[in-house]
Amino acid sequence: MNLDQQLAAYRQRRFLAMPLAGAIAWLFVLAAGQLLEARWHLLVLFVATGCTAYLGIGLSKLTGENFLAKGQAKNPFDALFMLCVGQALLAYAIAIPVALKDASSAPYTVAMLRVGRDS
Repeated sequence: MNLDQQLAAYRQRRFLAMPLAGAIAWLFVLAAGQLLEARWHLLVLFVATGCTAYLGIGLSKLTGENFLAKGQAKNPFDALFMLCVGQALLAYAIAIPVALKDASSAPYTVAMLRVGRDS
């Protein structure tokens, strides 16, 4: 199977788990922003957005995508997807120290990190 055929097969999937996980995480951030004291906002922002990948992996079992299934035929784009998720999680090593230095930069820093992971 050539690369174009593999890409076409990869695009035939549903892709529901990660967008649902992102929506749930951002709804949690919204609710926490309304209900919690300001000192908790930064922690909730990083925890909720950092858990999006894990929530997506869990939701993938419910949506039938099952990212971690051993029996499915693997595609090179599956490995690329998981490497991108790992890279996005490692990018928090940059975002957290910047946010600790200046907490007002946190929403912008997290938004820049999320664009790479969610797109």
